[in-house]
Parts: sequence; structure tokens; C-alpha cells
Amino acid sequence: MSASPVSCGVPVSFAELQSAIAGVVTGGQVGEPVNARVHWDVADDSADLAEAILAAATLADAALNLTETRWTVRRDPHDRLLNALGVDDRGRTALLSASRAASDQLALTVFGNHGVARIEQACLAYALPLSDSSACRDALQAAIRGVAP
Repeated sequence: MSASPVSCGVPVSFAELQSAIAGVVTGGQVGEPVNARVHWDVADDSADLAEAILAAATLADAALNLTETRWTVRRDPHDRLLNALGVDDRGRTALLSASRAASDQLALTVFGNHGVARIEQACLAYALPLSDSSACRDALQAAIRGVAP
């Protein structure tokens, strides 16, 4: 039995995703954010999963405002899956994953002390890589470089 690609509707921009996350946080819909989970299915076999993880970190950081984050990275030896777990100095956690899949889509969950917000099956309007830099991304990029493919 073969899997068919999942349709995810109208593509959104990365900026729209960041804005939606920021709106949830500033609006107090989840209370104080304590954890973010981002999973990115990447359809393009030539795309670098590390780029998807770095972009996912930007989304998690939009929710958590991570500071002094320590990253643990695990990579599948066949380059089909890349996971990263970040814990900051305040105990906030970001769990990020990127995997090869039949279609591009992204799922994000923000857990707060008073609720949960989800974005499921989001499609981005443009492909990786995304150019952005932050202390969060820079620390994660260093951790990724330390893990053999």
C-alpha cells in the first residue's frame, strides 16, 4: 500500500507562521509558553534537513524566546530524520524534528502553563533554506555540525 501526498491547503509564508505564533503568545492564549514541538516533513530529497531544523528553531524561538539554549542533536545515518532537543536556562524546551516525506508540511504545537495551541499540516509558500540568524539558531547550527551525517 503506498501513501499518497497530503494536501495542506493554501501555502503560508514563514513570516505568517511567526506572526501567528507571536500572536498566540502575546495574546496569552496558552499562558506562559514552556514547550514547543515542531515537526517538518521535507519532500525535496535534495533539501538539507539541517535547514529545516534551523527554520523550526526560529519558530520555536518565536514562541519561547529561548535564552542560553543547550542543544542535543541526533541524526539518522541514512539522512531520513534529524532531531534536536533544546533546553534553555529557564527550563523551556524545544523539540524539533525534520524528516523526508512524500509532501512538504509542518506541524507546530506550543504548550503553555494554561493551554495548548496547534498549527497542523501547514505548507510554506517557498522552499528552504531560509536566511535568518539568532543566538538560538547559531547555537543549534554548531550542535548540528558536531553530529556526523
